[in-house]
Amino acid sequence: MLLLKLLGTAYLLCAIVTILMVNSAIDDKIMRRVFWFLGIMMPFIFVYATFLSFRNRRVVPYDNELARIEDGIEMERVRLFGGEITSPSFSARWELAYKTSLEKLLHNAARASKQFACFEAHLHSGRAA
Repeated sequence: MLLLKLLGTAYLLCAIVTILMVNSAIDDKIMRRVFWFLGIMMPFIFVYATFLSFRNRRVVPYDNELARIEDGIEMERVRLFGGEITSPSFSARWELAYKTSLEKLLHNAARASKQFACFEAHLHSGRAA
């Protein structure tokens, strides 16, 4: 309960400061209301964006030819502008991310298959009884 009171108080203070800042900075009533709304909604937008950033992202399938082209672009960048070659290369990170996503997908499919097999066995044992 204390946490909710603290969050509510922090939100209220933030909203009051937002309204005061908007009132002092913007003369147009319509724009003032738009910025009031945005300022008051910003904590919710932040929480939503944070939630979305932790969701699983779809990994683009690894392509050897595109990876080779990317490595060529990196070599050309070093030749033209100098500096160090990016290590590990983009293609190596891409390949690792794709392999990791495939392993995770395979693991989840195997787990779901086991759960389905247990459920199916449970259904069949219930019918036999």
